[in-house]
Amino acid sequence: MAKNFGLFSKCFPIFLKALAPFIASSLRNAYKMDWWNLAVMSELGATQKNYLHKRKIELKIKNTDLTATGSEKSKIKLLDVSLCLYLFEKHEDKIFRNILSKSRYDYESSWAGIINNYRHRFAHFLIDDFSDSDTHYALDIMARFCLLFDEKRSLEIRKFVPSKSYGSNKAENDSWDAMILVQNHCESKNFEDARSVFYDMDKLGTSETIKENRAIAAIILMSAYCTDNKPDAARAIFEASDGLDESENSKERRAVATANLIAAYREIGDPDAARVMFDTMSKLGNSETITLQRAKAAGNLTHAYGKAKRFKEARSFLNEMAKFGDSEDILILKICAASILITTYYQTGELERSLDEVRDIFDNDLVMHMSKSHDIQCIEAVYGITTCLIDAYCKVNKFNDAHYVFEFMKGDSEIIKYQRAVAATLLVLGYCNAGKPEEGSKIYSSMIKTDMGNSKPATEFREKIHVNIMNAYMTSGREDEAFAFANLAIQTEMGDPNIRLQDVVPEAIKHISKVAKKELVAPDKRLAKMRKKIDAQVFLATDGKIDDMSRHIYELLAAIGDEIEEEMPPPSTQKIQ
Repeated sequence: MAKNFGLFSKCFPIFLKALAPFIASSLRNAYKMDWWNLAVMSELGATQKNYLHKRKIELKIKNTDLTATGSEKSKIKLLDVSLCLYLFEKHEDKIFRNILSKSRYDYESSWAGIINNYRHRFAHFLIDDFSDSDTHYALDIMARFCLLFDEKRSLEIRKFVPSKSYGSNKAENDSWDAMILVQNHCESKNFEDARSVFYDMDKLGTSETIKENRAIAAIILMSAYCTDNKPDAARAIFEASDGLDESENSKERRAVATANLIAAYREIGDPDAARVMFDTMSKLGNSETITLQRAKAAGNLTHAYGKAKRFKEARSFLNEMAKFGDSEDILILKICAASILITTYYQTGELERSLDEVRDIFDNDLVMHMSKSHDIQCIEAVYGITTCLIDAYCKVNKFNDAHYVFEFMKGDSEIIKYQRAVAATLLVLGYCNAGKPEEGSKIYSSMIKTDMGNSKPATEFREKIHVNIMNAYMTSGREDEAFAFANLAIQTEMGDPNIRLQDVVPEAIKHISKVAKKELVAPDKRLAKMRKKIDAQVFLATDGKIDDMSRHIYELLAAIGDEIEEEMPPPSTQKIQ
């Protein structure tokens, strides 16, 4: 293959990996669930649809993947460079121009058309090879365009741009090469050489391109230091890059870099250093990008001070986030910060001693912000956090508060059903530990009457729920109620509302194996004595092996003890058919 064609063959796949996800996410945000039909298929002609159909067959993509609820990965996989650029030009005025105008890099609307022209020439081999000047021109534009939505892949493309430029300054070319070299050194964790190259860029000049490339190199080096848990080294680069450019783009780059630094200080447990960096952000301005980064930084400081058990300062930064508005992105940050702070109380063992303060966070931050958000994944994550609050309330017998939090958990997704089942189990066990098995039984009954009762955790936890409720009845001397609940448990397991425990057991009673007997642990001496007395009677499966149902019924028998023994007929060796 000709030399410059080879460069294009390497750059187009890199470009597609950045462009296709950007096109898909932008269209999805604008057109929501049915973006594929509304923004893609409706814009294609017959020839394009036929090509897409052939491509779908080649890639073995199912028709169901292209529905509103289908696989996002499959849809992105169908987008090639030609289709991506076609969709970009179709939706440029309505969608993409607005998105790219907010980028911290310059954007020219002609770039997509120029790249598509070179793609067409490349795909159809209309010439023997591209000239060096054409190659530099096209790949330079491709790298600049890619820089708008994927900095890392832009730099990958930049590696293939010929060093001899097309109408460009040598120092500016050298600044591109230096920026790529900084990235290469950072990827191999050769920080000393990366830092040396960065500082040498100061000698290249002060053109806008060179200053922009120095700023990008600084961000690359700072990010690498932060990833390697070296925020102090990153801070030195941050300070060295100060004053490179006072444009809005430069301020937004500094906001991103500062937020990354604060996150790094949070990771190493230095909230005070993080706070110093946060205070520098106020002078950067109030653009949408800067405001989002300040909100992100405040959330990280909330977490950092919480981990340090400095909850007053953590709460002050949570309150600080109220200043940044209620856009969907910032709402999610506020919800996450409040959730993480509640989790931090739990993880540091402070939750039970600070329930009033945590309840205030729950009501005035979580509940209030979630009422404005429509992000289902965020809601699902928060519901996972609320289970630790329910657990804490149960431990101190504040069941009204536990119920209040439990009732807050609403939704139909499988994840939410799972979390509600976990929360309900915690409530049941809390009531049992407090000697109130009848309340636990009520919650259990409501579980099995709803979809939650058929969720995976509900079936996983049922045995634990059954045994704990019956043990609670027995230890409080309420044998009749224990026996009645045992019947309810068996009815649930067998799916028959009329069956009773003694209808299931008597036809096949034998001694349980020694292995199974070792796995059972009685909660107190009285129940241990009862288990010995009934001599490990168990319901056996038809193949003679002890299955999960056998163990479950054995637990019921052991918990009830004498009461069940009087109800059962003599043992029989006949197996149930």
